[in-house]
Amino acid sequence: MSTFNSIVLLGALLASPMVASGSTTTSYVSGNATNLAPDFSYQGTGGSFVITPASEFSHLWELNVAEGETANLSFSVSPIYVSNFAIFDIAAGINIDSVSALLGLTGGPHSYLVSGVGTGFSGGAYSVGTEVAPVILPVPVPAAIWLMGSALVGWVSIGGLKKSAVV
Repeated sequence: MSTFNSIVLLGALLASPMVASGSTTTSYVSGNATNLAPDFSYQGTGGSFVITPASEFSHLWELNVAEGETANLSFSVSPIYVSNFAIFDIAAGINIDSVSALLGLTGGPHSYLVSGVGTGFSGGAYSVGTEVAPVILPVPVPAAIWLMGSALVGWVSIGGLKKSAVV
């Protein structure tokens, strides 16, 4: 591989966007779910099926979005087995439409209170799911200028060496 190709390849690698990595977690903090321990959590993209008692329930979920990631959180329920299903965003102090997902969440903890009444013979059920995507970080303009400048200097140097070798 020629020096010119090496310089171009190095410049392309250094100028390509960087992908940030983190460890977003979704945690079941407290409540009366019959199949989850209060410290149940999963990391990254995933989900869980939650079994509720045959009575009123109130479950606290926390989504902690890692730096450099975005997350979508969704809750889904069958109206046959759970009635009065509600999602309350604790930080915003508002109820959220239970059929919609919480999209594009970033930056730290988000807490939600999920409540309803289990109406099935042995209770009710709902599911929670998280999708996590890394944020692609662009290369800052000053770094791109330095990389392009070093490539130009390399081209001029190689051109000067070839001329002096010919003479």
